[in-house]
Amino acid sequence: GRIPKHSNCLNAIKGLNSSGQAVGMFGYASCSAFRTAPNANISLATDNLGSLGAGCTYPTAINDSGQVVGYSYSSSNVVHAFRTAPDVAINPATDDLGVMPPYGNSLATSINAAGTPVGLVSTSQNAFDPYYPSPTRAVIWQSPSGMKDLNQLVDPSSGWLLFQANGVNNNGQVVGVGCINNEQRAYLLTPAR
Repeated sequence: GRIPKHSNCLNAIKGLNSSGQAVGMFGYASCSAFRTAPNANISLATDNLGSLGAGCTYPTAINDSGQVVGYSYSSSNVVHAFRTAPDVAINPATDDLGVMPPYGNSLATSINAAGTPVGLVSTSQNAFDPYYPSPTRAVIWQSPSGMKDLNQLVDPSSGWLLFQANGVNNNGQVVGVGCINNEQRAYLLTPAR
């Protein structure tokens, strides 16, 4: 589909599911997020995802049910992860995935078919900014317990510190970025059966 044309704007398609639904954003200072109907052009009237209360919304992934994850500015102007219900806009009362103290910001980066999001929590809204790095921790949102630091699910003697969770598959395996022996490395976590 076509993204509406704006001057000085950031346009990006961030995810696509097997039905042909795309998620992305357009705009710059007042950006908008969208989820299209299957194999359809973007319709500003029906595809706007909305926000958690203030400012921009950044979708990062969509699953085959039409659930979208990403991050948005909350009404208190901090970044919170969100997960929508299938094929509907963001509902701030139910879709805000919250934060994990002392980390005041959260971002969801991926979602699997079961609706399980992964991502990170950060002390800063600039978690992905290489010029202003901030402490982060990789997280998974599990029902009914909510947000869990992935570092609590690995053997502490392994030496790993997990910074980001970037993907989750339908088997519950998680990939991301962490540190071991003072070197940044990719990781793959496989759930114990």
